[in-house]
Amino acid sequence: EANHFDCEFRTSLMKQTEGHPLFTAEVLRVLRAQGNLVRDPEGCWIAHAPVDWALLPPRAAALIDERILFLPQEARRLLDTASVEGDEFTAEVLAHVHSLPTHTVIDLLSRELASKHNLVLALEPIDDGGAILSRYRFRHHWVRQYLYAHLDAAERAQAHKTIGQALEMHSQQPGRRSAGAPIQLAQHFELAKEHSKAISYWRLAGKQLAERGMLSEAIDSLTHALRLIPAEDLQKRFDLLFDREQLYDLTANRDGQTRDLAELQRLATVTGREDWRALVHLRRANLAETTAQYNIALTEARAAATFAQS
Repeated sequence: EANHFDCEFRTSLMKQTEGHPLFTAEVLRVLRAQGNLVRDPEGCWIAHAPVDWALLPPRAAALIDERILFLPQEARRLLDTASVEGDEFTAEVLAHVHSLPTHTVIDLLSRELASKHNLVLALEPIDDGGAILSRYRFRHHWVRQYLYAHLDAAERAQAHKTIGQALEMHSQQPGRRSAGAPIQLAQHFELAKEHSKAISYWRLAGKQLAERGMLSEAIDSLTHALRLIPAEDLQKRFDLLFDREQLYDLTANRDGQTRDLAELQRLATVTGREDWRALVHLRRANLAETTAQYNIALTEARAAATFAQS
């Protein structure tokens, strides 16, 4: 029908439905029923209110339910686990999680779930440092969303943990690259409530991103890690704040840098750690010098030297 949808709406609609005609029609039907879409004076449809693109339309959910209802139990279990790994997933990880031979998993994915039921799509395998990874993706992200939503909290946490462990094991083998990406590991362990591991991988991600010059992304990773640190773990909090303060310095984010220095100073005072105080005064001297406050820089440098010698 005639419409005046803007580019942003069209892009979001295409991203949500992936161009699937039935899903596109269903989304538009729901948006009209909810009042998100109305006709303008010319009789053309326009977006009238903000759209929550995360919602799964009821008819789409019913269609997906029909598609998976009669799947063999083993195939359904693989799909459930795949929904936890992500829109794209690997046969080798599913094989590890379910203690199945990789060739059995590939056969179920390629023949049962791809060719017969058209729920997943085989992608080009990749060579990850000598290990060939058999990659797949869901035909539509709503299939993954539906499956993930039907797992209870305990099932999700356990699946995230076992997938994280499988990816971690793979990443620790010589020459491996993609399967053990720190951000992916951090996300899985965080969702599994394995916060200690999640913090370690968020910090590693920050380090690697900073080395590649992706400083804003590195800051985001360290910020994520800081949110997970228990209140009593002052050492880990100090270390991460110290790392992030230096990234704020490199990005000239003086407000963020000042906040982190204040928190670092508080931690040094609370713990009575004179080595921490020396480090904080040295970083404060750096900030003062960078902002042309040379008298303050000199005072801070002297304070750092005093605490370093005590």
